[in-house]
Amino acid sequence: MIAKLPEEIKTSVYFIVLTLLLSWPVILLIDGWVAPNLMGSGKDNLAIFLVLFSHAFAMFCPTIASFILSGKINLKSILRWKWSKPKYYYISFSILILIWTVPALIGIIFYDSLELRSSVNLFQWVYMLSYIVIVYFSSIGEEFGWCAFLLTLLAEKFSRTRATIISGVYRGVWHLPFLISPILYRVISGDKSILLLLMMSIIFLLQLIISNILFGSVFSFIWYKTKSLPLLGWVHYTFDLLRDFIAFFIIGYNTNVFYRFGWAIPFYVIAYLFLSEIAKEEGITNLLKIKLMKAEKT
Repeated sequence: MIAKLPEEIKTSVYFIVLTLLLSWPVILLIDGWVAPNLMGSGKDNLAIFLVLFSHAFAMFCPTIASFILSGKINLKSILRWKWSKPKYYYISFSILILIWTVPALIGIIFYDSLELRSSVNLFQWVYMLSYIVIVYFSSIGEEFGWCAFLLTLLAEKFSRTRATIISGVYRGVWHLPFLISPILYRVISGDKSILLLLMMSIIFLLQLIISNILFGSVFSFIWYKTKSLPLLGWVHYTFDLLRDFIAFFIIGYNTNVFYRFGWAIPFYVIAYLFLSEIAKEEGITNLLKIKLMKAEKT
């Protein structure tokens, strides 16, 4: 006999399904077809702006799904605008500066084929100014769904650690179109096979789930400690902004292996420490043996 799923798990499934239905068609359409075709016809600037706005919209979709399911949770309690302490904004920004700039500097010093930007044109400035204005609010929108809504929904029933891991799995699934869209375009164009798309989707999905459990642990830790959406949005925003600012203005895309992969080592170490701290506070000593569906309270 199949055990009845807890109501919180059902609601979390509704949440992720709604989020995917709202965001995936937009990302797959823009990233997987419209933008590549625009770039192929020489309209690169328009393509990049469409990608920016489609990604910003997709980041709001967890919040939209949260409001659709607002009857399942007391939204008033998580909509309070808590700014938290200024020092946390400075500390997080300083840590992220080190995480992103140190690998880039290593690449500049040691990587022979590094391509530095010789100049920054007007479009690049306009793009980054648009990014600076838009993405902070989108980051708050994303973390409202993953942290404020989903963690609040799950943590009381399944513990904070389990809620963090389940939320991380959902985050990973949600990010899949961002990675497979270029392959999807090649499949539609007839250059790649559907089998390759399926295989790469599985590989990307496994990688995304693992990385987003860790990535999400940083935001979960901050949420549990501060209940501050502005701070959550700030950390997410500065993470993305520093990553894209360095790539867009300084080194170009895909030219520096130290930059592309080196940031992950310190960041995921920090993320694992945060996840371990969440577990430690609940008396969980072995994350590998944790049972995700085990309820803590009834």
